[in-house]
Amino acid sequence: MRLGRPRFVGRKAMSMSKGLKITFLLLFALFVLFSVFTIVKIEEIRKHTSKHDSFNPSLSSFINITFLDPQDVEYSSSPKLLVATHRRLMWIDPSKNFNSSILHEHAAVHYGVFPGSFDGKDKKVTTVWNVIRPHNWHPTTTQEYAVEFDIETGQEKRRVQLQSRFTHDAVRHGDRVFVADTDGGRLQIYSYPSFSLLASFPFFNNPQHVNTLAPLTRHEVWVV
Repeated sequence: MRLGRPRFVGRKAMSMSKGLKITFLLLFALFVLFSVFTIVKIEEIRKHTSKHDSFNPSLSSFINITFLDPQDVEYSSSPKLLVATHRRLMWIDPSKNFNSSILHEHAAVHYGVFPGSFDGKDKKVTTVWNVIRPHNWHPTTTQEYAVEFDIETGQEKRRVQLQSRFTHDAVRHGDRVFVADTDGGRLQIYSYPSFSLLASFPFFNNPQHVNTLAPLTRHEVWVV
């Protein structure tokens, strides 16, 4: 009996070792399949998102997306997405195989988009505002701006310096513009169109990373 015990334990250990190997191989196979699937999906996005060879879509490219009502933008026969990316502010048309056209290009980060002037006679938005801030990696300046662009030509109409740093969002509700001062952890409120700073609330801190704003009224806003 004493001689049999080690053999029994050894077989059990071998069985467990074999089971672990099978489990490892199954997990490895799932990992390979998931990787291949992910690569295929990324390639599909690259093919259908842009005509421009230099545009390489990433997750950060699709964070700031603004829907404009086709009734407001009459020159468009279908809804378009206005996407704020690193280096570019661009239109993307989902109804046309995600074709894109660049509205503005700059060696910086575009973040936060909201409508500007509205032509009541023609019933369409004529300008859009966009926050332009330095790159995260080795920035050469700390100045950040809200810039107004012509919605058709991309021509810069107006530029206002913000009192925020590492800005991650800017949204408008009527005569109020809410700005996410991510570096300082503050929610800033500006008057529109003068862009006078009305309030700066230190509700958060830098590690909490204020990222997205969604105003309900001119006095209420959700913060993510």
